[in-house]
Amino acid sequence: MKQAFSSLLPEITDQLLDAICVVDAEGHFLYLSAACERIFGYQAHELFGRRMIELVHPDDRARTLQAAREIMQGSPKPHFENRYIRKDGTVVDIMWSARWFDSQGVRVAVARDVSSLKRAERTREVLYQVTQTAYGADNLAVRGEKIHQLLLGLLPLSSLAVVQYDRGTRNLSCPFSIGPEPPELHSGVLQNNSPLSRILLNGQSLNLRAAQLPSSLPEQSGDWLGIPFPEQDWGAGALIVQLAGPGGFTEQDRQLLQFVATQLAMAITRRLTEQRLIHMASHDALTNLPNRNLFHDRLETALKLAQRNRQKLALLYVDLNRFKDINDNLGHETGDLLLLEVAKRLDRIVRDADTVARMGGDEFTLLLTGIRDENDVQRVEEKITEAFRQPFELQEHCLNVSVSIGAAIYPEHGRSPEQLFRVADKKMYALKKRQKADTPATYQSD
Repeated sequence: MKQAFSSLLPEITDQLLDAICVVDAEGHFLYLSAACERIFGYQAHELFGRRMIELVHPDDRARTLQAAREIMQGSPKPHFENRYIRKDGTVVDIMWSARWFDSQGVRVAVARDVSSLKRAERTREVLYQVTQTAYGADNLAVRGEKIHQLLLGLLPLSSLAVVQYDRGTRNLSCPFSIGPEPPELHSGVLQNNSPLSRILLNGQSLNLRAAQLPSSLPEQSGDWLGIPFPEQDWGAGALIVQLAGPGGFTEQDRQLLQFVATQLAMAITRRLTEQRLIHMASHDALTNLPNRNLFHDRLETALKLAQRNRQKLALLYVDLNRFKDINDNLGHETGDLLLLEVAKRLDRIVRDADTVARMGGDEFTLLLTGIRDENDVQRVEEKITEAFRQPFELQEHCLNVSVSIGAAIYPEHGRSPEQLFRVADKKMYALKKRQKADTPATYQSD
């Protein structure tokens, strides 16, 4: 009975999911169970006589040899882990349980393929790091670079890009990319029924195989994969990646990249929301001009620069004459339309480096930097006066509106924001008082 059972041992070991290996003192294979072919990719006869260390990943060979010496000295290794190179060139993660039998002069080891477990562990760690990175304080380009480096631990990606499409302006942009961009991005226009349009407009994941790529691309170009972002208020977006070299994307790869795409979309939405809130806190809701707080900040910064560079700047206070009459007689809707047009006219007058702000009601301020003398300020005042000689066409109303302007120059009229505001405000109200007897604001309805 015992002899009959012993004869079954080879067949029993061949049924095991784990592989059994026997090597001599120099590490030459003497015996391999059937599972070795599944794990290592070699048939048993291909490995007989070869040294086990030849199959070990180069980075793991030194510690593997050290572990073998310790085992032969009587220290079993029940959970030793290393990596092997399979016959097809892929890497497999192995957990070993090994023991040295001195009387026979052999080392017996049981090998378990833990590649799936290791990948799952790496994937969990990468997903955590991706989430942390996506919501980090860095700009999108820096975050994208970090995410690309994280993904390289799981996928050999030669290219990673974030694509955004504004449905209102139909603008196609690529705020971040590493490696070659999808060809369609160069035009900035979304082509009808193109692969990119199907991803962005139809919300379809799309795998473009290497064989389908234009012949103008390098031969080693790998597959492209486009993963659409979940629906966002700001428009459509997608994560576009390309494999380095041959091979294709697995379903596991798709799930991983879908998670990354979702995290990036949420991070972009969060950043846009933050920017919108910051903008709302610093800009006038009606005219979208800088508000009082932002104007004060810019004035303080400009004063420091002017002092350091020994330059001049000017603060202009602009007030609409008889605006209350327009509001009372034509309604607040017309008054708001007038304020919008006033903001546009003032903004067209100044340089890009200057600032126009709405302080509230019908009061506006202008910050003019780098002026030479009072003549520069007078020229701007004349431009404003001339601009307001043109009537305002607002729906069925035609309004003739004048303004009162007060100006203060640094450093002649003051060296602090408070001093400059006080002088400009005083001059503006003095002019307004002189103009009080003027003809009131006139308007006519169509």
